[in-house]
Amino acid sequence: METPVVQRAAPSLFDSVAIQVDGLRRRVWQVAARIGIGRSLIADRNARLTTLASLHMVTALALALTLPGWLLLVGPIVLGVPHVVADIRYLLLRPIAPLARAARVGILVPLTLLVALRVVNVLGGPEWLWLEVACGVAALLAGTALAEGQRRRQIVLLALAAALSVAAVLHPIAASLTMVHLHNFVALGLFVLWSRRAGFAGHTLLITAVFAICVALLLSGVLAPLGATTAVLNPASGIDLEGLAAAIAPGLSEGLAMRVLLVFAFAQAVHYTIWLRLIPGSAPFEPQRAPTTFRRNLGRLRSDVGRLGLRVVLGLSLVVPLAALFDPLTTREIYFSVVVFHGWLEIAVFAALLVGRR
Repeated sequence: METPVVQRAAPSLFDSVAIQVDGLRRRVWQVAARIGIGRSLIADRNARLTTLASLHMVTALALALTLPGWLLLVGPIVLGVPHVVADIRYLLLRPIAPLARAARVGILVPLTLLVALRVVNVLGGPEWLWLEVACGVAALLAGTALAEGQRRRQIVLLALAAALSVAAVLHPIAASLTMVHLHNFVALGLFVLWSRRAGFAGHTLLITAVFAICVALLLSGVLAPLGATTAVLNPASGIDLEGLAAAIAPGLSEGLAMRVLLVFAFAQAVHYTIWLRLIPGSAPFEPQRAPTTFRRNLGRLRSDVGRLGLRVVLGLSLVVPLAALFDPLTTREIYFSVVVFHGWLEIAVFAALLVGRR
């Protein structure tokens, strides 16, 4: 009697690509394993994440100094959609400390309205900035008021959030700019908060110190001469650095505004690194201590968002860069308009986690 042949489903296109990428990654780690430091990074997750974070920050610092226009253009176009998806995954779909249902609803309802307002504006409709800011602060207040945690801390944080919310609605332009800058730093705060709970305190201190040193170097302007050698390349990006600096840091002198813009470019790049590499690889979200595989990560994403959701996520991740080939500046502008909600989401969830933190 013949043994029946078990037919396995052919791997999907996504899985096939993941297999090829993992093959390349495996060869890199095999080469790294030939030296002591490489073996240490494979075995020690804390050392691996700290080294990865430091290398990314030094690279981001160098790019912010020499090619800020290209960093501000290419970063959001290539990494914007994946990092927003990571936001939603690790804050809402598979959080370490799940929010109370009332808090999740209280955060998501105004942010859904915010997305609708931005889409209307992108399609040529009016811009109601004060209403958009009101939606953002409503999410912040809901996250603080409806979170379950220490009552005394909740009252203090709610009073602070209420005062900031009133000021934000009265001064929506300043509030929007503050949120744009602040949410880049909130990502680092979330990573530190989550990682400290997993015995990563010493390493997060080192990562935070490297980040602070890079910010201080950019603000001081001592490294500004390094950017002069590539100044001719920045106009080719199409980004008006002087105009963007005046918009993102109004009221400051031209020199100081430009340094603030460089800090923003650096912090935004690090923001992407935190959401796409550090948080997914940290102990609270990845039980495996050795380097994980791209196929494993793809499988987890499919588990979180479903097969249809995976196609949508990967499709959008490809559509945005493809659209940018034809009109990069408009694509970048539309992207930022639609995803402005995610900054408020990070701030609101961070406030909720502070309420519940022991």
